[in-house]
Amino acid sequence: MDKWIPCLSLKHLRPFFNVDDKQIKKRFLWSLVPFNKQFYESFYEKPDMYGPFWIWTTLICLLFISGNISRYIRLGYEDFTYNFTVIPIACSIVYGVGIGLPLLMKIVLNLYGTDSST
Repeated sequence: MDKWIPCLSLKHLRPFFNVDDKQIKKRFLWSLVPFNKQFYESFYEKPDMYGPFWIWTTLICLLFISGNISRYIRLGYEDFTYNFTVIPIACSIVYGVGIGLPLLMKIVLNLYGTDSST
Protein backbone atom coordinates (compact mmCIF):
# COMPACT_ATOMS: atom_id res chain seq x y z
CA MET A 1 0.00 0.00 0.00
CA ASP A 2 2.93 2.35 0.60
CA LYS A 3 3.83 2.40 -3.06
CA TRP A 4 0.39 3.85 -3.96
CA ILE A 5 0.53 6.76 -1.51
CA PRO A 6 2.95 8.85 -3.66
CA CYS A 7 0.54 8.35 -6.55
CA LEU A 8 -2.12 10.25 -4.59
CA SER A 9 0.21 13.20 -4.00
CA LEU A 10 -0.07 16.24 -6.24
CA LYS A 11 3.57 17.29 -5.78
CA HIS A 12 4.59 16.02 -9.19
CA LEU A 13 1.91 18.23 -10.82
CA ARG A 14 3.03 21.45 -9.11
CA PRO A 15 5.53 22.48 -11.86
CA PHE A 16 2.76 22.32 -14.47
CA PHE A 17 0.72 24.98 -12.66
CA ASN A 18 3.61 27.36 -11.96
CA VAL A 19 2.96 30.15 -14.48
CA ASP A 20 2.39 33.86 -13.98
CA ASP A 21 0.19 36.42 -15.72
CA LYS A 22 2.93 37.67 -18.04
CA GLN A 23 3.60 34.19 -19.39
CA ILE A 24 -0.10 33.59 -19.97
CA LYS A 25 -0.50 36.91 -21.82
CA LYS A 26 2.55 36.18 -24.00
CA ARG A 27 1.33 32.68 -24.80
CA PHE A 28 -2.12 33.95 -25.64
CA LEU A 29 -0.76 36.59 -28.03
CA TRP A 30 1.72 34.17 -29.58
CA SER A 31 -0.99 31.55 -30.08
CA LEU A 32 -2.93 33.96 -32.32
CA VAL A 33 -0.18 33.74 -34.97
CA PRO A 34 -0.16 30.33 -36.69
CA PHE A 35 3.11 28.38 -36.60
CA ASN A 36 4.77 30.87 -34.25
CA LYS A 37 8.11 29.47 -33.06
CA GLN A 38 8.11 31.63 -29.91
CA PHE A 39 4.91 29.98 -28.70
CA TYR A 40 6.27 26.48 -29.15
CA GLU A 41 9.61 27.36 -27.51
CA SER A 42 7.86 28.95 -24.52
CA PHE A 43 5.48 26.03 -24.13
CA TYR A 44 8.19 23.35 -24.34
CA GLU A 45 10.36 25.18 -21.78
CA LYS A 46 7.59 25.39 -19.21
CA PRO A 47 4.31 23.60 -20.01
CA ASP A 48 1.18 24.31 -18.01
CA MET A 49 -2.03 22.42 -17.31
CA TYR A 50 -4.37 25.41 -17.15
CA GLY A 51 -5.03 25.27 -20.88
CA PRO A 52 -6.77 21.87 -20.99
CA PHE A 53 -8.81 22.68 -17.87
CA TRP A 54 -10.13 25.94 -19.31
CA ILE A 55 -10.77 24.39 -22.73
CA TRP A 56 -12.89 21.65 -21.11
CA THR A 57 -14.70 24.16 -18.89
CA THR A 58 -15.43 26.45 -21.85
CA LEU A 59 -16.78 23.47 -23.77
CA ILE A 60 -19.13 22.65 -20.87
CA CYS A 61 -20.41 26.25 -20.82
CA LEU A 62 -20.93 26.22 -24.59
CA LEU A 63 -22.86 22.95 -24.36
CA PHE A 64 -25.12 24.45 -21.67
CA ILE A 65 -25.70 27.68 -23.60
CA SER A 66 -26.28 26.02 -26.97
CA GLY A 67 -28.64 23.44 -25.45
CA ASN A 68 -30.76 26.15 -23.86
CA ILE A 69 -30.75 28.26 -27.03
CA SER A 70 -31.95 25.21 -28.95
CA ARG A 71 -34.76 24.65 -26.45
CA TYR A 72 -35.68 28.35 -26.58
CA ILE A 73 -35.97 28.28 -30.37
CA ARG A 74 -37.97 25.04 -30.33
CA LEU A 75 -40.38 25.89 -27.46
CA GLY A 76 -40.76 29.64 -27.81
CA TYR A 77 -40.70 32.38 -25.21
CA GLU A 78 -43.78 31.39 -23.22
CA ASP A 79 -42.91 27.75 -22.51
CA PHE A 80 -39.13 28.12 -22.08
CA THR A 81 -37.31 27.46 -18.79
CA TYR A 82 -33.59 26.95 -18.30
CA ASN A 83 -32.47 23.35 -18.05
CA PHE A 84 -29.63 23.16 -15.53
CA THR A 85 -29.65 19.36 -15.45
CA VAL A 86 -27.38 19.23 -18.49
CA ILE A 87 -24.43 20.73 -16.58
CA PRO A 88 -23.57 17.63 -14.50
CA ILE A 89 -24.04 15.43 -17.56
CA ALA A 90 -21.75 17.66 -19.64
CA CYS A 91 -19.17 17.76 -16.82
CA SER A 92 -19.18 13.98 -16.55
CA ILE A 93 -18.76 13.48 -20.28
CA VAL A 94 -16.20 16.22 -20.98
CA TYR A 95 -13.99 15.68 -17.94
CA GLY A 96 -14.42 11.91 -18.24
CA VAL A 97 -13.18 11.92 -21.82
CA GLY A 98 -10.52 14.55 -21.10
CA ILE A 99 -9.09 12.99 -17.94
CA GLY A 100 -10.49 9.47 -17.72
CA LEU A 101 -9.69 8.30 -21.24
CA PRO A 102 -5.97 9.23 -21.14
CA LEU A 103 -5.71 7.77 -17.64
CA LEU A 104 -7.38 4.55 -18.77
CA MET A 105 -5.06 4.35 -21.78
CA LYS A 106 -2.01 4.82 -19.55
CA ILE A 107 -3.19 2.08 -17.18
CA VAL A 108 -3.85 -0.35 -20.04
CA LEU A 109 -0.50 0.40 -21.68
CA ASN A 110 1.34 -0.05 -18.40
CA LEU A 111 -0.61 -3.23 -17.68
CA TYR A 112 0.48 -4.81 -20.95
CA GLY A 113 4.11 -3.78 -20.45
CA THR A 114 4.32 -0.90 -22.87
CA ASP A 115 6.20 2.07 -21.47
CA SER A 116 4.08 5.19 -22.06
CA SER A 117 6.41 7.60 -20.24
CA THR A 118 8.08 8.80 -23.45
